[in-house]
Amino acid sequence: MLYPVPISVPPRRVPYKIINNLKEALDSMSKQKVIIKCNKPILDLKDGFYHCELDEESQQLCCFSTPFGCYTFLRLPFGLSAASEKFQEITTKYFGNIENVNVYFDDILIAGETIEGHDRALN
Repeated sequence: MLYPVPISVPPRRVPYKIINNLKEALDSMSKQKVIIKCNKPILDLKDGFYHCELDEESQQLCCFSTPFGCYTFLRLPFGLSAASEKFQEITTKYFGNIENVNVYFDDILIAGETIEGHDRALN
């Protein structure tokens, strides 16, 4: 079984046509104290649902048709109503018992009273 691996990902690509709108929105949210700029990443499980294997019965329910033939998911696809709940259950199972670590779907929040305490939880 594959376990979710914490990674730090580069910024998402933004279409050139809307880059100015994004900057305006970020500036506005910063001014309103909704967000604040930081220089440290939070941990995010890239394509998190794809870390969750489907059993054979579930695979048969996750088929889709394309012009190139039919396919079935072997991993948990995005868009299923139960996917978020199942993913939360799995990430909590593997990361939820670590002191100073909180799991929220594909985000892993790590805290510590000191930098050393934070780094200990991170490791």
